Amino acid sequence: MNKRTYLIFFCIFLLNICSQKIFSQQSIQLKLKNNSSKQAFFCAIKGEKLNVIALNKFDNDIVKFRFDRHLPVGIYKIYISDSAFVDIIIDKDTVIAIEASYKSKIDSIKVIEGNDNKKYYQYINYKTNIQNKLIKAITLINQKKQKNSNSQSEERINFIKGYFAFDLQKYTEALISNDSSFFVSKVIKAMQIPNTNIYLLEHPDSNVYRNDPEFLLSHFFDNIDFSDSSFINTELYYRTIKYYIEKLVLPRNVIGFNYANDFILNKAKSNYKVYCYIIELLIDLYENTQLEEVYVKLYTDYLLKNSKEINQDKLNKITARVNIINSLKIGTVAPEISGKDTLGKEIKLSDIKSNMVLLFIWTSYSKHAGETIEQLSDLYKKFKDYGFKIISVSLDTNEVPWKNVLNKLKPEWTNVINLQGLNGSISKSY
Repeated sequence: MNKRTYLIFFCIFLLNICSQKIFSQQSIQLKLKNNSSKQAFFCAIKGEKLNVIALNKFDNDIVKFRFDRHLPVGIYKIYISDSAFVDIIIDKDTVIAIEASYKSKIDSIKVIEGNDNKKYYQYINYKTNIQNKLIKAITLINQKKQKNSNSQSEERINFIKGYFAFDLQKYTEALISNDSSFFVSKVIKAMQIPNTNIYLLEHPDSNVYRNDPEFLLSHFFDNIDFSDSSFINTELYYRTIKYYIEKLVLPRNVIGFNYANDFILNKAKSNYKVYCYIIELLIDLYENTQLEEVYVKLYTDYLLKNSKEINQDKLNKITARVNIINSLKIGTVAPEISGKDTLGKEIKLSDIKSNMVLLFIWTSYSKHAGETIEQLSDLYKKFKDYGFKIISVSLDTNEVPWKNVLNKLKPEWTNVINLQGLNGSISKSY
C-alpha cells in the first residue's frame, strides 16, 4: 500500500471522527413518575429567552426527543409546565436518559445514561443537600436564640455558612478536576459564587476586603468562562450579569454603572462572539431603566463600533430610542407638539410661554390617569402663581372619553388631544 493510499485512509478516518458529533443522532428520554401531563416541550436557551425546538407527547410516563444532528452545546430544558422543568446538558452525550418524580414540583432526579448529565446532577443534588443542611442548622440556632438570648448566634451562623461553602467548593473542585475543560465542568464551576473567606485563604497576599459586597464587586465573575461561546446557550451570562447590575454595583449612579459595564465587557473581550452578545445583553438590561446616560454610552462606545454583528431591525430600534433620549436632554429644545383643545382650537407646545412647563402625556384609559391628574392639580394650584404651567396632551383616538375625564376632574391647565394615538408622532418623539 503506497503513501497516497495511507493518506486517503487517514483523511477518511479523520472525517469520520469529526462528523460523528456533528451528524450523529441524539436522543433524550425523560421518565416522569406520578405525571399527569400529556406533553413536554424541549427548549433551547439564550439568556432569558426560550425557544421551543420540539414538542412530544408522553407515552405512559415517558417522553422522548430525537434529533438527526447533534444540537449546539448548551443547557436545554424540558418543560412540563411553566414552573416544572428539567435541565439537560448537551455536549458529549449522544444518549441521555433521566428519571424523576413530579407532583407539585419535579424532584428525585436521577440520570440513567449520559455522563455529562450525571456529573451535572451529581453537583446539583450535593448542593441541594448542603443547602438543606444549612437551613436546618440556622433554624436550630435561631430557635435556641429565642429561648435564651445568645450574642454568639450570628457568629455561629456565619461559621456554619463558611463551613458549608468550603465543603461545597472542595467537592466541586474534586468533581471537575479530571476534565475541567469540559463544558459541564465549566457550567458547574460557574454556578459557584466566589467566597470571600475562601479566596483570602487561598490568596493571603491579596487585598483585605471589608465585606462580601466589596469582594464580589471585583470577583463576582471569577468562575465564569467568558472565552466559551457555548455559554450563550445558557442562562448563566444573563443571570450573573443581571444580578451584578441590580444588586452589587456601587456607587449606584451613572459613574458606577458605566464602570461596571466597562469591567464586564473587558472580561468578555476574550471571545468576540461573547463580547457582542454581552453588549446586546447590557443594552437590553438598561433599556427600561432611568439610566439613560448609561444606555447611550453603551450604544456609542460599544454597540455602534460592533454594529455589523447586531440584527439590523434591532439596531434601528435602539438607534431611534437613543435619538429620542438625546433630543430630550437638559438644555435642548423639546420636540414640537400640537393638538386641539376642547373647543377645537389648535395649540402648540411652543405657545406655552414660561420658564417652568410640565408636559403631561396620557390617555383616558390609563389605569392611573385620574389619580395622576388629581396629584398634578394640587401641584399646579400650589405653584401656578410662580409661573408654573402644565400642558397635557391626550393620545386618545376618540375625543369622547377624553372630554368625559376632563369634565369630571376639571384640570385648570391647557388640555389638548392628538388623535394619532400611541403610534403617532408624539410617541415617536417622546
